[in-house]
Amino acid sequence: MSEMSRVYDLGLPWALKQNQKIVATPEECQAITRRFNILRVNEVTAEITISPEYEDQCFKVTGELCAKVSQACVLSFEPVEEIIQTPVNIKIRLSPQEEDREDHLSEDIEYALETKVDIGELLLQYLSLSLNPYPRKEGASIKSSGFHKTQEENPFAILSSLKRTEDITQYRKE
Repeated sequence: MSEMSRVYDLGLPWALKQNQKIVATPEECQAITRRFNILRVNEVTAEITISPEYEDQCFKVTGELCAKVSQACVLSFEPVEEIIQTPVNIKIRLSPQEEDREDHLSEDIEYALETKVDIGELLLQYLSLSLNPYPRKEGASIKSSGFHKTQEENPFAILSSLKRTEDITQYRKE
């Protein structure tokens, strides 16, 4: 079961368009934090529309996903706050069809084995793809992080002290 499970039965209201506002509870935000292994998920909301498309025999989920998260800076490990706003555009088919092979590049297609679909899990997948993989706090740099090595700290610098002061060419003459 998903950390933010919102199961919809797409078999019942085939002819109805549904507008949904999904808001994660504080417990769900904690579970999402553990799943994504980040510092904190403060808020996750989505305003979506689930509508049938009779021609394609599928359902379309469109809308916007918003989240407030805190991740560790890759350089300083300090918290970096981020607001994510990403559009959602998913086509849900109840059975695979031949023409999906051409459609798969233009939009996300999900296949449902039954009429019940966990929209919350699909939204979390969108959120995971929208997270910044390398969050960086403003003003953070490699030099200020302590990871930058100076010339003296270079492991090969010690070799230069082992260098002979004599000219090597004198040994070649003998």
